[in-house]
Amino acid sequence: MTTPAITGLKQNWPQFTRLIVINALVGGMVGLERTMLPQLAEVEFGIHFNTVILSFIVAFGLAKAVSNYAVGFWASFVQRRTGQRIQPIDE
Repeated sequence: MTTPAITGLKQNWPQFTRLIVINALVGGMVGLERTMLPQLAEVEFGIHFNTVILSFIVAFGLAKAVSNYAVGFWASFVQRRTGQRIQPIDE
């Protein structure tokens, strides 16, 4: 038997604070990548701005595709092995 989920910002402020901090750090890294990486690539390697952005998008897409495939394979393996489907969390 599962316990009911506790909702509300007042009860879950530590988790909400972590979410805000993580989003700020990720946003900072994305901003840094979009401003500094093209300049660095152009100065150090002589690569044009559009090439840098395109290579980042392609690398991100390939990494996401491989990870989605691996997780899908793992999920179907777990389902076959245990005979159970993963149930969503009830609120």
